[in-house]
Amino acid sequence: MISVRACILYLLLLAWIVALPFPARSAESASASAAIEGPRLVITLRRQQLRLDGHVASALHAQQLLQAAGELFAGRSIVTQLVVLDGAPRQWADTTGTLLAALSATISVRATLADRSLLIRGVGSERWPARFRSLQDSLPPQIGLDVDVLLPAPAFSRAEACHRAIAAQQHGPVNFEQSGITLRSSAYPVLDRLLAFANACRKTKIVITGHSDASGDETANRSLSRARAAAVANYFARQGIPRHRLVVDGAGSATPVADNATRYGRSLNRRVVVEFRPGSDERP
Repeated sequence: MISVRACILYLLLLAWIVALPFPARSAESASASAAIEGPRLVITLRRQQLRLDGHVASALHAQQLLQAAGELFAGRSIVTQLVVLDGAPRQWADTTGTLLAALSATISVRATLADRSLLIRGVGSERWPARFRSLQDSLPPQIGLDVDVLLPAPAFSRAEACHRAIAAQQHGPVNFEQSGITLRSSAYPVLDRLLAFANACRKTKIVITGHSDASGDETANRSLSRARAAAVANYFARQGIPRHRLVVDGAGSATPVADNATRYGRSLNRRVVVEFRPGSDERP
C-alpha cells in the first residue's frame, strides 16, 4: 500500500519545491545591494529554462558561466542577468562554476550562493549524490550549506499520486495584514508548496477563497476577502499557473477559525484558503 506521504513527496519531486525566481533588478540596484550585502548568485532551473541572476567577478567570468551553462544544460533556454562586482571574493569564479556543474544533475532546482552560505532546494537525478559530494569537497570552508534535494523513486502514476494527495491536502492558510491585501511573510512558504502542488497536478482546479475578520461592515469584508483571494490568484498566474484553473471567491467573516474578540484571533481569520479539486488526470 502506498502511503499518502509518499504520494505527496512524489508530487513535490515532479515540481519545483521552493523555487520561485527573484524579481529582476537593474544592474545599478544590484551593484548597490552587493556593496552592502556581499556577492550573490541565484541559479534556477525550472522546466526547460535556466536562469542565472547575480554577481560575477569579471566579464570573462560571465562568458565562462554562459559557456558552461550551454554545455551542461544543452537544449534548455538560458536567461542571465549578471553584474560584474568589483572586489568579488578570490574564489567566486571557481565556486560558481563548480555549483553550476553540480546543479546539472538536478531536474528542477533553486540555488542561492552568497559569500558565506549556499542554499539549495530542488529535485535531483540519480547523478546528484556524486555531484553533491564533489561540490562539498570543493567549496571554500567558510560557506555554510543548507541543502534539501529530493531524489525521485516513483513507483506509481502521477494520477494516483494526485488523487491521494488531494484527498489528504492540508496546506495551511495564507494570511494577510489587517485591512489590506498585503501578504504576511508567513504566507510565502505556504504559497511555495501550493505552487509545487499546482505544477505537479496540472489538471486540478484551484479554488481560492478569501476570508476576513469581523471588524467593520460585512459588505466591505466580503469585498476585501475576495480581493485577497484575487491577490493570491494573481500571484499564481504570474508564476505560470493558467487563469482557467483559478476560481476566486470571497466569504467575508462568515467562517472564522479563531476568536474575533482578540487581536491574535483576528489575524488568523484574515486568510485565504486554497483548495485543489480533481481534474481528468487526478481521478483514480
